[in-house]
Amino acid sequence: ASKVGHPAPFPIELPYRLIQLYTFEDDVVLDPFVGSGTACIAALKTKRNYVAYDIDKNYCDLAEQRIKQFLQEQVTLFSEKNPPLNRAKLGVPLKAERKTCGSTGSPS
Repeated sequence: ASKVGHPAPFPIELPYRLIQLYTFEDDVVLDPFVGSGTACIAALKTKRNYVAYDIDKNYCDLAEQRIKQFLQEQVTLFSEKNPPLNRAKLGVPLKAERKTCGSTGSPS
């Protein structure tokens, strides 16, 4: 585990593996001791939702910061891998394109 501003951080591999073993995609993971948000990030990586809280507001703030950073990194990775889409503007006619497709024959 790296230094993340919490006295007892643990490696993300721990919650990641347990979440994969005991939940399905889109399930909800409960983390009642959010700490630095490691389990929440593992939930996001495995396409799960999460609910998290902590008695110490500082840890809630730390977890929120780390989760936002993780999500921003994912957005950056996505935009680097995928070119921007061409978007139509409202009120502007679209250019029609017609392409000829091959024929498989007429139905009998």
